[in-house]
Amino acid sequence: MPTDFLTLPDELQTLANDILEEFARRGYRVQPEPELLELPATPTILAIRSHETHYLLVRDTVEVMELQQWQRYCCSCTTDTRITVCCPTARRLRSRGLAALRDRGIGLATILEDQLHFESEARDLAFHARAPDRDLMKPRVRELLGEALDRLDRGDWRPAFEDACGILEEECRSYLLKKHRMTPLKYRSGSTTKTPTADQIRKMPMGALKDIFCKLVSQNQLEAHLCSALTKLNPDRIRRTHKRKSKASEAALRRRAGTHFWLINNALSLFV
Repeated sequence: MPTDFLTLPDELQTLANDILEEFARRGYRVQPEPELLELPATPTILAIRSHETHYLLVRDTVEVMELQQWQRYCCSCTTDTRITVCCPTARRLRSRGLAALRDRGIGLATILEDQLHFESEARDLAFHARAPDRDLMKPRVRELLGEALDRLDRGDWRPAFEDACGILEEECRSYLLKKHRMTPLKYRSGSTTKTPTADQIRKMPMGALKDIFCKLVSQNQLEAHLCSALTKLNPDRIRRTHKRKSKASEAALRRRAGTHFWLINNALSLFV
């Protein structure tokens, strides 16, 4: 049975119900017109999935003042918070207006041929960290981190962090393989000294790489820096990989993801 949205005129009821149904189909827990005192106003739909809270405003036109208030509220939150305006059509919105929404991180969605279509994607407005300026990066590092930085710019900071960690892992393995070809690697493991094979190095995740760099028998300054970087990154990499549903892990990664990008950039700049 369709929901009767009390805050909407009759001509927007069908669109609101389509949006409600589509977000529910996508795995969100949806609530029509929640009355929460802390919000700037009553949203058309509140949609929650995992760590994400998404406010959906079904509107016939885009009101700048209203969206400014919602953006200010979302930026004040401490968890993943997004806002999307849902319109019957985006044609009346000029390209300048659409660009303004993108710049603010506000989503714009329409229903086209019974499919939800995003003219612009909503970003996590509560995430404020910024990566180093690309123009100041070493060209090779800028190339390696390019895709991760693109994702970060779009607000997809979690996969961006995973991508950046993966790049650093790959480059650390390449460094160890080059060194291994010149002379067998030796590192301390308890009271013994071990020498990994090339195949073992190729399969090492971040934690194992950290152990190698930190316990090399003959460690140079670069390797000491990589030991430090991997030691700082590895706990959050583990949390992201194995504890995605944990609120504590999400909060910890959110606090440090921005500075982790600076750490990864600086670490790569030492040896690539």
